[in-house]
Amino acid sequence: MRRTPPANPVARPELQSQPSAEHAELAQREAAALMQPVAQRLLRHAVSYPAFAELPKAVFLAATSGEMALGEAKPTQSAMSMLSGLRRKDVRALLQAPASVRM
Repeated sequence: MRRTPPANPVARPELQSQPSAEHAELAQREAAALMQPVAQRLLRHAVSYPAFAELPKAVFLAATSGEMALGEAKPTQSAMSMLSGLRRKDVRALLQAPASVRM
């Protein structure tokens, strides 16, 4: 069964309000647990943190685009910056990058 996204972002409570501090802390702990094997694999293949650090920006921007597509808000660079936490400069650079870089 395919889920149809709501037409109105107000119908999506996760976009309507900020998550609690407890939920944010739990999400960060879970992300750290998921990142441990990723970091080990990267290090084994000589990928340093600075080389890796740009990748999550593209991942966050792609996730932001997906979230904004579910709502009625226009996906402006400023709106994408606010939702993702990325600087507008980074959003602009990623949007202008070739699609292969963006994911």
